[in-house]
Amino acid sequence: MKSYTINAILKGIREKDNKVLHYIYQENYLAIKKHIVNNSGNADDAKDVFQDAIVIIYSKSKKNDFTLDCDFSTYLYSVCKLLWLKELKKKKDEKTNNKELEELLDYQDDIIGSSGVSEKYAIYYKYIKKLDYDCQKVLRLFYDGVKVKEIVDIMGYKNEHIVRSKKFKCKEQLLKWIRKDPNFQNRTNSD
Repeated sequence: MKSYTINAILKGIREKDNKVLHYIYQENYLAIKKHIVNNSGNADDAKDVFQDAIVIIYSKSKKNDFTLDCDFSTYLYSVCKLLWLKELKKKKDEKTNNKELEELLDYQDDIIGSSGVSEKYAIYYKYIKKLDYDCQKVLRLFYDGVKVKEIVDIMGYKNEHIVRSKKFKCKEQLLKWIRKDPNFQNRTNSD
């Protein structure tokens, strides 16, 4: 299957190019469906969220100042994740008491706001991209609700303690960078 650059994908979305839309679906839908099904949803929810995310990205891509400083799949996944978290919150159906998901939602809650890609989103992704691959993967698995025992197997670690320790260190590093960011400090001081 042909791959596309970020600009080609955004152009394809704007122009409703079926080949590009099919490519986006093939490359991303299963991961998004898995996330939603693992977090109190079903296949129909996943289809709705995926479609809503494409509509949001379509609207944003029509604005001249819209740019992405991360991989398209990462952005799409984040939009879908946030849409689903907002849906769970709206329905008050969230059965997991995972405070980390709430913290992430609080930090990223305006990613799909009307003013384009938010400062919070930009700050978050600026630093998550700086983490090493293992850190990014461990944090993503945790936020996707994957059980610690499964993460041990996926990552090839010896035990659950190593997974928890890695997650803690990665999250602390991420938060340290974010807190030091002048744009984050300006937002906190102005809020």
